Amino acid sequence: MTTAPQTPVVALTQLHKQFDATIALDGIDLVIERPCIFGVVGPDGAGKTTLLRSLVGLLEFEAAQAHILGYDVVREPHRIRERLGYVPQAFGLYPELSVLHNLKFFADIHGITASTFQQRSEELLTIAGLEDFQARETGALSGGMKQKLAVICASILPYRGACCCCLPLLWCLCWRRSRLEFSALRGQTTNSRPFF
Repeated sequence: MTTAPQTPVVALTQLHKQFDATIALDGIDLVIERPCIFGVVGPDGAGKTTLLRSLVGLLEFEAAQAHILGYDVVREPHRIRERLGYVPQAFGLYPELSVLHNLKFFADIHGITASTFQQRSEELLTIAGLEDFQARETGALSGGMKQKLAVICASILPYRGACCCCLPLLWCLCWRRSRLEFSALRGQTTNSRPFF
Protein backbone atom coordinates (compact mmCIF):
# COMPACT_ATOMS: atom_id res chain seq x y z
CA MET A 1 0.00 0.00 0.00
CA THR A 2 1.40 3.40 -0.96
CA THR A 3 0.62 6.60 0.87
CA ALA A 4 -0.47 9.77 -0.89
CA PRO A 5 2.29 12.37 -1.21
CA GLN A 6 2.09 15.20 1.30
CA THR A 7 1.51 18.75 0.15
CA PRO A 8 4.81 20.67 0.22
CA VAL A 9 5.24 23.29 2.92
CA VAL A 10 6.25 25.81 0.24
CA ALA A 11 5.81 25.61 -3.54
CA LEU A 12 6.97 28.62 -5.60
CA THR A 13 7.34 29.00 -9.33
CA GLN A 14 8.85 32.10 -10.91
CA LEU A 15 8.34 34.46 -7.97
CA HIS A 16 9.31 38.06 -8.80
CA LYS A 17 9.42 41.13 -6.57
CA GLN A 18 10.54 44.57 -7.61
CA PHE A 19 10.85 47.82 -5.62
CA ASP A 20 10.69 50.65 -8.18
CA ALA A 21 13.69 49.97 -10.47
CA THR A 22 15.33 47.49 -8.06
CA ILE A 23 14.70 43.80 -8.72
CA ALA A 24 14.69 42.10 -5.31
CA LEU A 25 13.58 38.59 -6.35
CA ASP A 26 14.04 37.40 -9.91
CA GLY A 27 12.28 34.16 -10.77
CA ILE A 28 12.54 32.20 -7.52
CA ASP A 29 11.60 28.52 -7.87
CA LEU A 30 11.42 26.68 -4.56
CA VAL A 31 9.79 23.55 -3.16
CA ILE A 32 10.16 22.67 0.52
CA GLU A 33 8.92 19.19 1.42
CA ARG A 34 7.92 17.95 4.89
CA PRO A 35 9.42 17.34 7.38
CA CYS A 36 12.12 19.95 7.07
CA ILE A 37 14.08 22.68 8.78
CA PHE A 38 14.96 25.00 5.95
CA GLY A 39 17.19 28.09 5.95
CA VAL A 40 17.43 30.98 3.52
CA VAL A 41 21.07 32.06 3.44
CA GLY A 42 22.76 34.87 1.53
CA PRO A 43 24.58 38.19 1.79
CA ASP A 44 22.96 41.44 2.91
CA GLY A 45 20.52 42.69 0.30
CA ALA A 46 20.12 39.30 -1.39
CA GLY A 47 16.34 39.25 -0.84
CA LYS A 48 16.01 36.81 2.10
CA THR A 49 13.67 39.02 4.10
CA THR A 50 11.78 40.06 0.98
CA LEU A 51 11.19 36.39 0.16
CA LEU A 52 9.88 35.59 3.65
CA ARG A 53 7.72 38.72 3.79
CA SER A 54 6.26 37.81 0.39
CA LEU A 55 5.50 34.26 1.50
CA VAL A 56 3.58 35.37 4.59
CA GLY A 57 1.52 37.91 2.65
CA LEU A 58 3.18 41.12 3.83
CA LEU A 59 4.36 42.12 0.33
CA GLU A 60 2.70 41.93 -3.05
CA PHE A 61 4.60 39.99 -5.72
CA GLU A 62 4.17 38.25 -9.04
CA ALA A 63 4.46 34.49 -9.45
CA ALA A 64 3.26 31.69 -11.69
CA GLN A 65 2.55 29.75 -8.46
CA ALA A 66 2.92 30.55 -4.76
CA HIS A 67 1.51 28.09 -2.21
CA ILE A 68 2.15 27.52 1.47
CA LEU A 69 0.75 24.30 2.95
CA GLY A 70 -1.32 23.89 -0.21
CA TYR A 71 -2.98 27.32 0.04
CA ASP A 72 -2.55 30.09 -2.53
CA VAL A 73 -0.59 32.95 -0.95
CA VAL A 74 -2.51 35.61 -2.91
CA ARG A 75 -6.05 34.19 -2.78
CA GLU A 76 -6.02 32.43 0.61
CA PRO A 77 -3.79 34.44 2.95
CA HIS A 78 -6.22 33.99 5.85
CA ARG A 79 -5.88 30.18 5.59
CA ILE A 80 -2.10 30.50 5.70
CA ARG A 81 -2.14 32.87 8.69
CA GLU A 82 -4.19 30.32 10.64
CA ARG A 83 -1.37 27.80 10.19
CA LEU A 84 1.81 29.85 10.04
CA GLY A 85 3.90 31.46 12.75
CA TYR A 86 6.09 34.33 11.55
CA VAL A 87 8.79 36.10 13.55
CA PRO A 88 10.09 39.23 11.80
CA GLN A 89 13.57 40.68 12.30
CA ALA A 90 12.20 43.74 14.08
CA PHE A 91 10.84 43.24 17.58
CA GLY A 92 7.04 43.12 17.28
CA LEU A 93 5.74 42.46 20.80
CA TYR A 94 4.29 44.88 23.34
CA PRO A 95 7.11 46.08 25.64
CA GLU A 96 4.76 47.26 28.40
CA LEU A 97 3.10 43.83 28.71
CA SER A 98 4.60 41.00 30.72
CA VAL A 99 5.99 37.91 29.05
CA LEU A 100 2.87 35.94 29.98
CA HIS A 101 0.50 38.72 28.86
CA ASN A 102 2.18 38.91 25.44
CA LEU A 103 1.78 35.16 25.07
CA LYS A 104 -1.86 35.37 26.22
CA PHE A 105 -2.52 38.19 23.72
CA PHE A 106 -1.35 36.01 20.81
CA ALA A 107 -3.34 33.04 22.13
CA ASP A 108 -6.48 35.18 22.31
CA ILE A 109 -6.00 36.46 18.75
CA HIS A 110 -5.87 32.86 17.52
CA GLY A 111 -8.84 31.70 19.61
CA ILE A 112 -6.84 29.34 21.81
CA THR A 113 -8.94 27.90 24.66
CA ALA A 114 -7.92 28.53 28.28
CA SER A 115 -6.98 24.88 28.82
CA THR A 116 -4.91 24.71 25.64
CA PHE A 117 -3.25 28.02 26.53
CA GLN A 118 -2.34 26.72 29.99
CA GLN A 119 -0.68 23.61 28.53
CA ARG A 120 1.02 25.34 25.56
CA SER A 121 2.26 28.34 27.54
CA GLU A 122 3.87 26.17 30.23
CA GLU A 123 5.49 24.00 27.57
CA LEU A 124 6.75 26.88 25.42
CA LEU A 125 8.00 28.99 28.33
CA THR A 126 9.99 25.99 29.59
CA ILE A 127 11.47 25.25 26.17
CA ALA A 128 12.51 28.89 25.75
CA GLY A 129 13.91 29.10 29.28
CA LEU A 130 11.49 31.92 30.15
CA GLU A 131 9.45 30.15 32.83
CA ASP A 132 11.04 32.29 35.58
CA PHE A 133 10.37 35.55 33.69
CA GLN A 134 6.58 35.32 33.13
CA ALA A 135 5.84 38.47 35.16
CA ARG A 136 8.68 40.57 33.73
CA GLU A 137 7.79 43.39 31.35
CA THR A 138 8.85 42.40 27.87
CA GLY A 139 10.68 45.72 27.37
CA ALA A 140 12.99 44.79 30.27
CA LEU A 141 14.12 41.49 28.67
CA SER A 142 17.50 41.03 27.01
CA GLY A 143 17.59 40.97 23.21
CA GLY A 144 17.88 37.18 23.09
CA MET A 145 15.01 36.71 25.52
CA LYS A 146 12.83 39.03 23.42
CA GLN A 147 13.56 36.93 20.34
CA LYS A 148 12.75 33.71 22.19
CA LEU A 149 9.46 35.23 23.36
CA ALA A 150 8.66 36.25 19.78
CA VAL A 151 9.24 32.67 18.59
CA ILE A 152 7.03 31.13 21.27
CA CYS A 153 4.29 33.72 20.58
CA ALA A 154 4.40 32.64 16.92
CA SER A 155 4.28 29.01 18.08
CA ILE A 156 1.34 29.25 20.48
CA LEU A 157 -0.91 27.38 18.07
CA PRO A 158 -0.49 23.62 18.35
CA TYR A 159 1.67 22.66 15.36
CA ARG A 160 -0.41 22.82 12.19
CA GLY A 161 2.00 24.03 9.57
CA ALA A 162 5.15 26.08 9.58
CA CYS A 163 7.13 28.62 11.54
CA CYS A 164 9.37 31.23 9.90
CA CYS A 165 11.94 32.73 12.23
CA CYS A 166 15.53 33.69 12.87
CA LEU A 167 17.62 30.58 12.13
CA PRO A 168 20.16 30.83 15.01
CA LEU A 169 17.29 31.25 17.44
CA LEU A 170 15.46 28.27 15.96
CA TRP A 171 18.57 26.10 16.35
CA CYS A 172 18.95 27.29 19.95
CA LEU A 173 15.35 26.37 20.79
CA CYS A 174 15.60 23.02 18.98
CA TRP A 175 18.80 22.23 20.91
CA ARG A 176 17.11 23.16 24.20
CA ARG A 177 14.09 21.02 23.26
CA SER A 178 16.32 18.04 22.44
CA ARG A 179 17.99 18.40 25.83
CA LEU A 180 14.56 18.35 27.52
CA GLU A 181 13.57 15.24 25.56
CA PHE A 182 16.87 13.54 26.43
CA SER A 183 16.19 14.30 30.10
CA ALA A 184 12.69 12.86 29.70
CA LEU A 185 14.14 9.65 28.29
CA ARG A 186 16.34 9.42 31.36
CA GLY A 187 13.26 9.88 33.58
CA GLN A 188 14.06 13.40 34.76
CA THR A 189 10.94 15.09 33.37
CA THR A 190 7.66 14.03 31.78
CA ASN A 191 7.22 16.84 29.24
CA SER A 192 8.17 15.46 25.83
CA ARG A 193 5.69 16.91 23.31
CA PRO A 194 7.04 17.99 19.89
CA PHE A 195 7.80 21.70 19.58
CA PHE A 196 8.03 22.55 15.87
